[in-house]
Amino acid sequence: MKQFACKSLEKVINRYLALDEVTGERLKALDQKVLAFQIKRPKLTLYFLFQADFIGVSDAYEGEVDARIHATLFQLLKMKQGKTSTSSDFFVTGDVEVAQVLNTILSQHDIDWEEHMSHFLGDALAHKFGRVVASQK
Repeated sequence: MKQFACKSLEKVINRYLALDEVTGERLKALDQKVLAFQIKRPKLTLYFLFQADFIGVSDAYEGEVDARIHATLFQLLKMKQGKTSTSSDFFVTGDVEVAQVLNTILSQHDIDWEEHMSHFLGDALAHKFGRVVASQK
């Protein structure tokens, strides 16, 4: 069951990151790096294996990891927004630069929703949708 969940998460992450054309290029900075997320609540460790254009996700890894992020699930979600936690429950061990590069990539991830929605709604409606979304920021 864990392996199925990891593969599903892997697909979601890679599809989400592919929505921004620039993110794939930025991921090359993490090529061949392994980052472990040690989640405290719920207790779980996930390993992210970075390749030039793909992120693998596993619940087991035998080799050396480059960095470990120790955090709660909530703190990891805040990381997507480019926010870092000052809580003592959040800390990084190993090569801190790996975690910093990932944080930068996630905070700069920018999806052109108008472009993606135009495939479903047409250009005119997608443009209106884009204006509504922009006004909400």
